[in-house]
Amino acid sequence: SVLFAKSLNELLLASITGPKIFVSYFGFYLIAAALFACISMQIYWLNCGLAKWDALYIIPVFQSTWIVFSVIGGGGFYRG
Repeated sequence: SVLFAKSLNELLLASITGPKIFVSYFGFYLIAAALFACISMQIYWLNCGLAKWDALYIIPVFQSTWIVFSVIGGGGFYRG
């Protein structure tokens, strides 16, 4: 979700300073939908975990997993 947020931010900034990309660029809508889908799934899985286990266990596991996969995804995205 970090990469989708960064991509969406860059498209919005480019639209503000230049031509209106988000109106005609299909990728904008695709990135926005993927961002909201990722955020929705993260909240869903966090709530599922909190329903079964204590917050002192789930929150650090969720946060550390999110950081690790964001770093791996960012490394793959910006290197490739």
